[in-house]
Amino acid sequence: RKYGRENAEAIAEFYGSWVENYERAAFIDTGAGDSARCRECACAMADEFGWKYERLEGSLELLEKLLVGETEDEGEVTIVPPGYVTYYDPVESAISARPATEAGLQEDGDEEREKTFSFAGKDSSLRAEGKGLGIDAGGTYTDAVIYDFKDGKVLADSKSLTTKWDFCRGIKGALDELPAGSLEDIKLTAVSTTLATNAIVEGHGQKVGLLVMPPPGIYELSEFGHQPAAAVKGKISIDGREIEPVDEKGALEAARRMMEEADVRAFAVSGYGAAANPGHELAIKKLIEKQTGCDVTCGHELSEMLNFKTRARTAVLNARIIPRLRSFLNAVREVLADIGVSAPLMVVKGDGTLVSEATAHKFPVETILSGPAASVAGARHLTDFEDATVIDVGGTTSDIAVLKDGRVAVSEEGTHVGRWQTHVRAVDMRTVGVGGDSSIARRDGALEVGPSRAVPLSWTAANSTGLSGAIEYLEGNSDEFSASTTGAAILFRTERENMEECDEVERRILDILAERPHSLHELARRAGLHHWTLLPLDRLENSFLIARCGLTPTDLLHARGEFTRWDVETARRGAEWFSQLCRIGVEEMTDRVFEIAFRRLAGQVLLKHLEGSIEGPEQQIEDCQVCLALMDRWMGDGDGLSLNVELEAPLVGLGAPAKYFLPPVSRLLGTEFEMPDCAHVANAVGAITSRIVITESVRILPNVKGEFVVEGIPGAPLFPDMESAQEHAEDAVQELVKRKGRENGAAGGTVHIHTNDRLSSTSEGAELFLERTVTATLTSLPGGVGSGGKD
Repeated sequence: RKYGRENAEAIAEFYGSWVENYERAAFIDTGAGDSARCRECACAMADEFGWKYERLEGSLELLEKLLVGETEDEGEVTIVPPGYVTYYDPVESAISARPATEAGLQEDGDEEREKTFSFAGKDSSLRAEGKGLGIDAGGTYTDAVIYDFKDGKVLADSKSLTTKWDFCRGIKGALDELPAGSLEDIKLTAVSTTLATNAIVEGHGQKVGLLVMPPPGIYELSEFGHQPAAAVKGKISIDGREIEPVDEKGALEAARRMMEEADVRAFAVSGYGAAANPGHELAIKKLIEKQTGCDVTCGHELSEMLNFKTRARTAVLNARIIPRLRSFLNAVREVLADIGVSAPLMVVKGDGTLVSEATAHKFPVETILSGPAASVAGARHLTDFEDATVIDVGGTTSDIAVLKDGRVAVSEEGTHVGRWQTHVRAVDMRTVGVGGDSSIARRDGALEVGPSRAVPLSWTAANSTGLSGAIEYLEGNSDEFSASTTGAAILFRTERENMEECDEVERRILDILAERPHSLHELARRAGLHHWTLLPLDRLENSFLIARCGLTPTDLLHARGEFTRWDVETARRGAEWFSQLCRIGVEEMTDRVFEIAFRRLAGQVLLKHLEGSIEGPEQQIEDCQVCLALMDRWMGDGDGLSLNVELEAPLVGLGAPAKYFLPPVSRLLGTEFEMPDCAHVANAVGAITSRIVITESVRILPNVKGEFVVEGIPGAPLFPDMESAQEHAEDAVQELVKRKGRENGAAGGTVHIHTNDRLSSTSEGAELFLERTVTATLTSLPGGVGSGGKD
């Protein structure tokens, strides 16, 4: 009466609504107890609610297993130890138990400790001494510097054109340009190179066989996108538990079959769960290397991250290019020996740190983006800026990267190289096809700058003969290029010898170009072809037997008198011919070309700083008409609206063309421009001033029995409490970074051990412990230049 009939009926309806969700009353007959009474209860419920009655055959097996303790590996029972709470694990798609943070985890997370040590009895307080030789074998130029470690300054520098068919020729050319006597008493040589990146993009390397150990029923071999491939028995769970022993005999048989049938010369091995327990991968690697002598790369050696397939592909790429980098480094060693330099040789990794020559031999994929990483490291060293936007303006491209808190921004998820997604940590950069040697063209009445590259006319004229004849042909046939200048590109012979497998037309092309350079249009006529697009040039260009030259920003700088290193008169002649096609004066044409370059660079810097702030594909900004309209207003186009952009950190320019390209870019971006001394050889400076940095991590996770497993080391050992697991984890990662430090020639130094806990929350708000990561980082000078701090 007090609350009324309507409320009472609503409450009754609510509490009775559960009935609507069922259609069956089922009696599960386990054979225990009074079966007849239970069956009658189920039938009565079915009659009362209008449900279907059904009898199901049951079993007491699960309860029996629970009572006698036989459920450890079945996954049928979740054990919740004292102080633990239940938690849905999305990885295992199951209910699991995790300790609440108040359950007695005595070690605090998020803390860091230092442990100092030294090698070979040296004092751990290290300082750099002596002279170093830095080399950057870039896509256009090879740079070299002599660096004084004690005084921290560049003593000498040089540049030479890179010879892509033989990088060592370019290196030798740069070293020959250094002052006499400057290469005496070198303590260390460090080199950065584009070779690994180019090898992957161009598909070069040896034949690799892939051996995988996938979980049951999840991955098909076709998903890895590689042949030959074979699945090997042996399974490890995602948390490192061995489910099935590895079939070493089967792995060896598969490897030998690949060698015989597919001419495989190297192997990649990747197992599901190897990031937690690499024992299976290491066992296969040891056996195949011993029995076949082939190179073997394990997925866990290159990445601690999850994603089994990406680890496998990264291992394949690494194994494929091992001979390329090994041959390169051996050749570099020969060049150095010829000039009397016998110092240790180090290589720059994609994250801007150094590894030994021996480590680079084994893991060449880690050197992808080595050159850009060296340039950012050079910017950091030459400016001492903690925060900056760094643009390395090269011949073909400009690389844009960010310095934050004194560190190079690195892609932690792994970088893309060509069509490949890898797990390689490398400098996080944005590349735009604008540089000093960008090809200047005219198509459909519009000016184009890049992204393709051309050797400058001024350089070609200064270093070869006969270019005047090619330009004279263009001047006499200008009408042929009024719509497009693509056919006006000029080809010339390089110093490389002919290929033996050239066909008749290719041979004819080489013979014509041996006389003097020719434009595509003229070459096609002389070769008896109806149009220049029919010229078979791919193999000749990819083999570096011929190269293209044409009008570039470098030539326009020559024509203006701002940069006059090579043939000024030829540059002016080319600029005048091109401006006549455009029906404007040389000065106006030059201004338009640089305006295009400035705007593209400034726009890409803006997009670089917007990365991560907008959800969805990064291309959406460049494809958004509103965004493009706003960028036009920012750059001064349009009426009624103006926008300003102000970068908070300065713009640092590197590379010889930077001082011509970047001051206007910095003004558009509302920031200061800084071009440090030796910016033209910053890559080589970054190579020789980089340090060895070794970082290794393991994870500590609770299991369903209240124990703690240490993942990331062979065996994934178990411990009864967090304290013993923490102690073992710290010892393991410290010894691992020390071992890798020795392998990479570290002089010694300080190991920083950092502990970080990952927490979650239950629906009731209690904090939940998920895992602890223990990371050890060693930072050291190379052994050749590190000496004790005590005199």
